[in-house]
Amino acid sequence: MASRHDVAALQLTGESTEARLDRLRRVHGPSILRFLTYRVGANDADDLLQNVFIKLTREIARNQIRESDVQGWLITVAQNEARDFWRRTATAARYAQEFTHQLDHRAAAAASVEDQVIRSARLERLLARLSDEERGLLILRYVDGMTVEEIAAETGTTFATAKGRLSRIIAKLRESAEAMEAS
Repeated sequence: MASRHDVAALQLTGESTEARLDRLRRVHGPSILRFLTYRVGANDADDLLQNVFIKLTREIARNQIRESDVQGWLITVAQNEARDFWRRTATAARYAQEFTHQLDHRAAAAASVEDQVIRSARLERLLARLSDEERGLLILRYVDGMTVEEIAAETGTTFATAKGRLSRIIAKLRESAEAMEAS
C-alpha cells in the first residue's frame, strides 16, 4: 500500500502515471522478459510480460505500489504468470489426452459392436447348417449352461455319448467356419 508520502513524492516530481509506467517498462521490462523467457520460452514470454505490466498499471492507478517495491513485485507477478501458464498448458494437454482417449475408446467400442454383429451373423449362418438336434444340444450346453452330465440325463444318453456328440458338433462348426473363411 502506498503511503501518503509516496503519493506526495510522485506528485512533487510532476511525473504523470503514464510517464511513470513508460519509465518502469524501460527500466524493468528487459529483465522481466529475460526471466519469463527462461521460464516459459520466447514464444510465450512477450504475452506474459504484457500481463505483468497490465497488472502493474492497475496497481499504479490505485496507488497500491511504492517505487522501491516495484522490482520485487514485478518478479513475484512474473513468477505467478509463469506458473499459471504452465498450469493452463498442463490442463490443456490433459484435456487433449483425455479427449483423445475417449475418441479411441469410442472408436474401439464402435469397432467392437461391428465385430460382434459380424460374428453374430457368421454364427447364425453356421448354426443354420446344424440339425435341430445338434442346435438343441448346443443350446443346452452353452445357453442354458448345463453340464455334460445334466445333458446326458436330459437326453437319456450316457455321459460318453453326450460328450462325444458335443465334441463332433463343435468340430463340425470349426470345419464350417474354416470353409466360410476360405471362401
